[in-house]
Amino acid sequence: MSFGIELFRARTHKLIHAVLSSLLALTKILCIAVLWLWFVVFNNAVVAADHQSERFDERVVAEFYRGKVIRIVVGFPPGGGADFVARRIGR
Repeated sequence: MSFGIELFRARTHKLIHAVLSSLLALTKILCIAVLWLWFVVFNNAVVAADHQSERFDERVVAEFYRGKVIRIVVGFPPGGGADFVARRIGR
């Protein structure tokens, strides 16, 4: 009977190890994807800010939007990445 219990423990240990290894690999991929996304977003924002004055006159745009309300609708729950980016754009 003890051999059956040891065999069960060995299989369970291997299963747990496989699941944790998979979760670790997915976590690494997710971290790399998030870092890449942040780099792309902020790099594009910096490049756009550098070329912003070349594309349009800020005074004309400011006059156009004066007194108007702009609503940004985010289709994701608060506290996430989309919410964070929308709040930064809103400022």
